[in-house]
Amino acid sequence: MLQRLAAEQATAGKTVAFAVICPLLAPVADAAPLSYEEAAAALCLTHEALRGTLHRLRKRFATVLRETIAETLTNPTEKAIVEELAALRAAWSA
Repeated sequence: MLQRLAAEQATAGKTVAFAVICPLLAPVADAAPLSYEEAAAALCLTHEALRGTLHRLRKRFATVLRETIAETLTNPTEKAIVEELAALRAAWSA
């Protein structure tokens, strides 16, 4: 899903920005992401602009996640997607 989001951002000419913001979007174990202030400075954005960008990327990530789950289901109803999301959350929290 992150690869799909990265490809979308690359198509929009935002490869560098996505590389800086991605660790804030999806932290990786053993890697310390930049702080919001450091990321904003690296991208020449205000803190508020960075927060807005991150908010939009999180919303898009959620949409991509739902689309990806729907692609794996035989009958991708809203109920089935919600159940799969619940199962995924349970697996991550275990």
